[in-house]
Amino acid sequence: MIQTAKKIYTSEDGSIVAEKGFLVVVDPGCEENTAKDFLRLSRRKKIPIKYAFLTHSHWDHVHNIGKLKKAFKDLVVVGHKNNPRAKVLIRRKSYFHFGESSYEVIPTPGHCERKDDLCIYLPDQRILFSGDTVQPQGVSYEQCNFCTPVPYFEYGDEYLSSLRKIARLKIKYVITGHGAVLPKESIDITLRSVKEIAKLSKDVSKTNRSGINQNVKKLAQIVFRIISEKRNFKQVEERLKDPYYNDLDVKGIIYFIKKYRNLG
Repeated sequence: MIQTAKKIYTSEDGSIVAEKGFLVVVDPGCEENTAKDFLRLSRRKKIPIKYAFLTHSHWDHVHNIGKLKKAFKDLVVVGHKNNPRAKVLIRRKSYFHFGESSYEVIPTPGHCERKDDLCIYLPDQRILFSGDTVQPQGVSYEQCNFCTPVPYFEYGDEYLSSLRKIARLKIKYVITGHGAVLPKESIDITLRSVKEIAKLSKDVSKTNRSGINQNVKKLAQIVFRIISEKRNFKQVEERLKDPYYNDLDVKGIIYFIKKYRNLG
């Protein structure tokens, strides 16, 4: 675990804020080392973990909550109203004051199928905990150095709206639910990628409204290949054969293709 900012520590797939007298977790994660890091920091500072924010309900972001609740019986778990693990339920933008910090909890649906995504913003430090909302998949739009050029999302229009919302914030660092500490530009890269996917999906849907390419998955492959070229992603065919392509990459593309075909 490393200290990424004043009072903030980041582990493999989760973060923790050291307030005066207690700790606040953002993304409990699933890795065993993350839970150990949190417990170790609690012992070192001799203060309990009092609150935990859940950015969404995917297993890799919530699994460790059971370990934390076992260690801290009075732990308060804050999450979206659609998140079954949460006890304090968020329905709209909400504000908390824990210790000496203000926490703005912002609903940012689009990534998770439950529409329970949240971003946690600390305005005093200009830090955004983004869960899986911010996914630049590379150091720039034109330089994808991830396993895919496509952000993972389920609901394209809501995802675009969420990205536009957090792009307006004054941010110094974005801390994801997978331990990455990114500049604010990572939001812009993600937004640009999704906007381009929407545009390409509209184009291929119009071009192939009738003919041999009516199959939605085939159209999605066309979009994937084009966005890969635009983002200089080289492992196109390998990724198309990867089981994760069908589980993750293609969902957002298909959302837009279905949208524009139905507008037909």
